[in-house]
Amino acid sequence: MSKFIDVMEETQSIFDNVLMNTTIPHWVEFRLISNNNQKELYLVKKMSELFEVLTDNLNVVIVLNEEIFDKLEDEQKKLVFEEILTGIIVNDNDKINLEKPNFTTYSSMLQKHGDETMIRLKETILSLYEEKREKEIELKENKNEK
Repeated sequence: MSKFIDVMEETQSIFDNVLMNTTIPHWVEFRLISNNNQKELYLVKKMSELFEVLTDNLNVVIVLNEEIFDKLEDEQKKLVFEEILTGIIVNDNDKINLEKPNFTTYSSMLQKHGDETMIRLKETILSLYEEKREKEIELKENKNEK
């Protein structure tokens, strides 16, 4: 027996409803499958161009540990799918990109300091890196002008 199986209709229906409320273009084709042996709740895989051709334009595969997923509350299930779909970006050239989450931290840090403090910390760090990158670009441009 294969470790990859189709998800239940109820799971697919929840996914489809969450997908409808995103800005992801309708031409992006998803396949939702289950692997109850995987350690993560979900994995997102972008298909290569060759695979897209061989599968009639399947763009993204989401592998879900449905055994764990089914034990979540209905609102939590929707949140999981929203989280998955938030990381799927289609740019102006119709290129699909998978983004990693903005940050990770420990639950004990969230409990001790609160989510607002931790989010502010992570956003500050990201903005400092962006500022550094912009300065490096500016220095490089100034150097090239000379």
